[in-house]
Amino acid sequence: MKLLNRTSYRIGVLVLLAAIAVGVYLGRQDEAVLQSMGYARPGLIPTRLVHGATSVTYDNTPEQITTTSTPIFGVLVIANDGNAYPIYVGNDSMDTLTGIKLNAGDAISLDFDNLNKIYIDSDDTGSVVGVRYIGLAYP
Repeated sequence: MKLLNRTSYRIGVLVLLAAIAVGVYLGRQDEAVLQSMGYARPGLIPTRLVHGATSVTYDNTPEQITTTSTPIFGVLVIANDGNAYPIYVGNDSMDTLTGIKLNAGDAISLDFDNLNKIYIDSDDTGSVVGVRYIGLAYP
């Protein structure tokens, strides 16, 4: 878990793209190789880089980035440059003292297997979080 500045964020996106290329190139037949390198989840292969955004609906209440089960390889969570208040990232019981604080423009790279396990919060409704992740699918 690392807090990234904007240059590191751009490098992180390139690393995510490279991981997709490695996964697609090696394909399903080499899943064991990918797993030994830490690049795959059992039965799933990296298929695409997905991006999106979500906003905080309720201030001071942790909310899932998505309630839909979304298998992922890793995720980059980015606090929108226009946010007036910090975003906090964590689990369903986090708060502004225990969550990972992201000021406007900050990003964090997390190794999770499902996007619905990540929660966000803010002191202000409407704060926006960008999300970039490698989508996984069964071949």
